[in-house]
Amino acid sequence: MWIRKALLLLQMGLSVGLLISAMMLSKQLHFLHSLPVNYQKSQQLVINNMPQKALYGEQSASLLASIESIPGVTASVAMDFSITQSTNAGLFVKLPQTPDTPLSLSLAGVHGKVVETLGLTLLAGRDFSDEFASDRFNRDTEQGSIIVPESVLNTLGFSSPEDAIAKPISFFAGPFSSATGTIVGVVKDIKVGPVNHQGAPVVFVNGLGVGGTYSLLVKVESPNDAQLKLDLQNFVKARLNIAPVDISLLEDDYQALYREQQKLSEVVAIGGFISLILILMGVFGLTGFIVKQRQKEVAVRKVLGASRLVIINGLAKEFMMLLLFGCAIAWPVCFLILSDWLASFEQSVTQSIWVYMVASLLISLITWLTVAGLTFKAASIRPAQILRYE
Repeated sequence: MWIRKALLLLQMGLSVGLLISAMMLSKQLHFLHSLPVNYQKSQQLVINNMPQKALYGEQSASLLASIESIPGVTASVAMDFSITQSTNAGLFVKLPQTPDTPLSLSLAGVHGKVVETLGLTLLAGRDFSDEFASDRFNRDTEQGSIIVPESVLNTLGFSSPEDAIAKPISFFAGPFSSATGTIVGVVKDIKVGPVNHQGAPVVFVNGLGVGGTYSLLVKVESPNDAQLKLDLQNFVKARLNIAPVDISLLEDDYQALYREQQKLSEVVAIGGFISLILILMGVFGLTGFIVKQRQKEVAVRKVLGASRLVIINGLAKEFMMLLLFGCAIAWPVCFLILSDWLASFEQSVTQSIWVYMVASLLISLITWLTVAGLTFKAASIRPAQILRYE
């Protein structure tokens, strides 16, 4: 009997722990997906592995214009980085107050309507435009236009987004050691890569591609339009002689960042379900064994006037005590493991007591119903049938 109870105690503690973990993992994943990245993930197609010369060369403006003339395409922008992974280069701003310690930022080399295509929140100024010849970075003069994030305004010495517009800043990036960027826009900071990755603020430089991953981001009316994808593939094949053409959904690329955590959550949930089944089997077997041993006791209690509910609760109390000990083991172990896992994220949810309570109450309800079902059957037998030989 003690061996059976010990095994059942282990199963109960494991089930409570797995159920708590599954709920917390699901809660953290939902929280990560709800965090703002300050760019639009939906209605975006990414044409990957594009040649740098086509996106930043002399014919790049014509290429973007032709892309945007395809029915269903609303805007496009060339990028020298993967927005769901990381930027590939840094930009260092020379600050008058600390000339020996430049401000380190992330460089996003783009060409096209970056604000419109990515759906950035423009706080002041305007988007890049081919209508302004000075917007395009000139490699000879090392001058061009830039769009800066809101978070660096104070560091750069600007009191407001409007105050920064049309102001030049000196920086060096890649092979350019004395470049000048004129601020034409200020946007809210975007989150490049997973939200738990702490990266430097991103500065957009128009026409300067110094990264290693070149792609074309295309904003479309319907991202699931098969004909539109086919038109884009045929255009890129014919125009750039590229085959096969790799096109992905930006939203799918973003979801892939958390595939490992999603798989972990699914595995824990499956483990919790299996553990619940084992609990049912364990409680069913142990209850049947105890009820069979205590049939005469149940009969005597009925003769003395005990109701079925009193008899059920009397037997269920033993299992509730086992569950109580199981929770006493599972709760602190889960708290330590989950705290360590949540610490790996830059932003995470807090462990709520209600998650622990709900998991424990659910296991309690399942246990009580299983015990009640078997005990009710035994308590329904007429005492005379059991005590006739006594």
